Amino acid sequence: MRRGRQRRVRSPGVNRKQTVFGAFCYGRGLFFYHVQPRKTAWGVQLLLQKLVHRARRTGRRIIVVMDQGSPHHAEALTRYLEGVKEHLEIFWLPHYSPELNLIERLWKHLKASRMANVLFPSSRAFTTHIHAVLSHFALHPDFVLSVAASTRQTTTRKNILAAT
Repeated sequence: MRRGRQRRVRSPGVNRKQTVFGAFCYGRGLFFYHVQPRKTAWGVQLLLQKLVHRARRTGRRIIVVMDQGSPHHAEALTRYLEGVKEHLEIFWLPHYSPELNLIERLWKHLKASRMANVLFPSSRAFTTHIHAVLSHFALHPDFVLSVAASTRQTTTRKNILAAT
């Protein structure tokens, strides 16, 4: 555009966010998720409740790998984790180490292949699309494992060993 002659470009409105909490089994590819508008400890707790329900149903203890995100250290969540420690064991990752958290590969895939450069007509369409993608992850464990397993797998394994 010429200087001083800017055209008005209509924008689609206000950007909206959806927070996705997720967990997947590194061995079997099982995927669990919870979606809500904000990142809170309550959202983490709702996801963990799904995992506790599964642990009770299967009789197996679940090891949960968690990063150092702020919702993970809320007092209410800490109390909840104390109450369910016979079903869940928490493995804390070091600060600022997303390369050690394999679920970050799923989030990267979701953003790059399913969300990038897409304009949704409404926030409801956006939320519906997120749920469709996440339910696809939940229904196809082989796909989840193929996304999580990449050529950097040996590097990640070395990093995990170095961090422990």
